[in-house]
Amino acid sequence: MSTFAENLIGITIENNWMITEKISKHPDETGGNFSAQYIAVNEAGDKCFLKAIDIEKAILQSGVIGLEFTKILQEQMNNYNYERELLEYCKANSTSKIVLIKEYGVINNPHGMIPVPYLTFDLADGNVKHYIKFQEDLDFSWKLKSLHDIANGLQQLHNIEIIHQDIKPSNILQFNDDSKLTDLGRSKCKSKKGPYDDLIYSGDRTYAPIEIYKEFSFLQPTDWYDRNLAMESYLLGNLITFYFTGLNMTALIINKLGTLGISDTTTLKERKAYLDRCFNDSLEEIRTSIHYHDFADPIVTMISELCNPDPTRRNDEKTLRERGSNYSLYRYITKLDYLSNKASIKLRKNGSIN
Repeated sequence: MSTFAENLIGITIENNWMITEKISKHPDETGGNFSAQYIAVNEAGDKCFLKAIDIEKAILQSGVIGLEFTKILQEQMNNYNYERELLEYCKANSTSKIVLIKEYGVINNPHGMIPVPYLTFDLADGNVKHYIKFQEDLDFSWKLKSLHDIANGLQQLHNIEIIHQDIKPSNILQFNDDSKLTDLGRSKCKSKKGPYDDLIYSGDRTYAPIEIYKEFSFLQPTDWYDRNLAMESYLLGNLITFYFTGLNMTALIINKLGTLGISDTTTLKERKAYLDRCFNDSLEEIRTSIHYHDFADPIVTMISELCNPDPTRRNDEKTLRERGSNYSLYRYITKLDYLSNKASIKLRKNGSIN
């Protein structure tokens, strides 16, 4: 059954934005199960991206009736308001590497009582998962610039105590030469109660840090903020891995662990040894995927620090020695900036990264 949120073409929202085109979800994309995506155009011909929250679909899929109907309606509205408030908070704090909200509102449903809340954003060129390629010198230079942008964006969020939790290629949008983080719908905020605070990890499990798996849950820090910041470091390293191999670190490790036969009867010491072995093997696999001698070692070093299976040891040694800043990403921002500039200069000067 088609919902109202899935049929908004032709509707005009506030400030004379007309919804003109529906954006189909790519088959390999996860998330966004209860939202529909559109392009809207104003009288000047400007375009924006519109995210419509499909509360009706959430209710239909749950199969509830009576008071439970009202509960899900309120839950979906609370989730929408939480994401909107986080986006407004980001906007107020000038987070330049986060895709910021333009406008928001509610479209009344003429066919029933369930409204369609919406958010609008600047229209991107595309997301990284479909933008990225895995060859060519120019592409290599672009990857480093994009990763520098994302590290910046993550640190901007952490500076205002927001934990993104869902860092993955489809949540990184490209705007001309800039990469920006989007979709705070699964985020947590230290100073604000949210719908996912009680979850160890609220993002896409395909990209999840290794310690969320029950076999390795003993690795999790007990402090809420440290645990979540450690996951963010892992997710950045995971993303760097994807950029240069087409797979994330979690996938590489899990594939290798599968051949070792990890089970509930395996001791904690054995699990940790297996994990370290698979992690180190994965690092060597990543190294062979980077064909530029000057860049392989520093990139693999960053990944090895950020994705360290032990969350308490994630980060470079200098930062780990600085009390209170274990999970600061500033040194990685600097490192990625240096590598990006180095690749760009080599490309301009020699026509090649080598």
